[in-house]
Amino acid sequence: MTDEALDIMNAGTEVSSEQLRMIDQDADLRKACEDIFVAQNVLAREQMPAADVDEQLWLFHQRRRRARLRYIGAAILSAAAVLVAAVFLLKPKAAKEQGLFFEAVSEQQQPTITTDDGTTVPIRMVAQAGHPDRRVVVDTDQMEVEQLRLNVPVGQSLQVDLPDGSKVFMHPGSRIVYPNHFIGDKREVKFSGQAYFVVARDVAHPFVVTTAKSQTTVLGTEFDITAYEGRPEYITLISGKVSCRLLNGEQATDQENRRVGELWPQIHEVILTPGQQLSIVNSQLTVRTLTDTDQFTSWRDGYFYFDNIPLRDILREIGQYYNVSIVSLRPWLLDFRMRFIVPREKGIDYVVKTLNRMEKVNAKLHHNRLYINPKQE
Repeated sequence: MTDEALDIMNAGTEVSSEQLRMIDQDADLRKACEDIFVAQNVLAREQMPAADVDEQLWLFHQRRRRARLRYIGAAILSAAAVLVAAVFLLKPKAAKEQGLFFEAVSEQQQPTITTDDGTTVPIRMVAQAGHPDRRVVVDTDQMEVEQLRLNVPVGQSLQVDLPDGSKVFMHPGSRIVYPNHFIGDKREVKFSGQAYFVVARDVAHPFVVTTAKSQTTVLGTEFDITAYEGRPEYITLISGKVSCRLLNGEQATDQENRRVGELWPQIHEVILTPGQQLSIVNSQLTVRTLTDTDQFTSWRDGYFYFDNIPLRDILREIGQYYNVSIVSLRPWLLDFRMRFIVPREKGIDYVVKTLNRMEKVNAKLHHNRLYINPKQE
């Protein structure tokens, strides 16, 4: 291309119409001709020998190339600066969405009780002196036998008295199905969520709690069940004795009495004694003995009580109880194990202050979102 341009721009050479069309149509050729024309004029003014044209033309192109590179470099840097600014502006929102591991419900709901056909049953919520949870009262004296569905939304917790005198302390986001009158040879309820059961003793009529993964049978005892959909299930016995029958043919391991990982083939029933906890994780059942069950009894008595518990679990319960979203841009913070004790009747502001006083994290509440950052931030 350079030789062809030199032929066209050589002094004294007659340029044909065909060559002119080539110059007009070929951008590279046109540019080369323009460069040679400029170089020739410069050389003519300086009265330099024609033999130096090639060398001066090469130097001219080098200078022109360096100028273009400086221009391109400046353009790239400018574009990069704009991109960085855009990323900086957009990143916080995206990161907060990534770090959102518990989301509050947008509209606060109230507890409801419905029957099988969807009819809403009137209820009264009675405050209890010295306890943060209200008690649900249902007038069932005039009702025929019905299955009642009690839904406790996120941001609410309450106590319900069953027809046999048993008491259930229900965590936020839980549901229980029970009859308004127990009939037959057993007292059966269906449950999802988390609750603390205080079961009235009746040897002739066993009390049965059915969840998606298990059936727990008791005569009279206290125990806690955690059975949220899509999460591991836990049954913790506080007093008495319970029999847990696993549904769907789950298998079991006992880390205390057998080698870790050894399965009990086709076992469908496990007897728990006080202080033992049964867990069902990924279709595998494990029994372990807890050194401290205060976490469960303290919640029944109106306290958040966590001892050596991952911050993730603590924050999730705080989010459920106060209906606030939890955001952490540093996932590793959620693995911190903490001891945290707060009366549940205290508001979310008090809880945030208590978290910050522990000097483990920096907690900030903004627009119903609790942001968890490292202490130094």
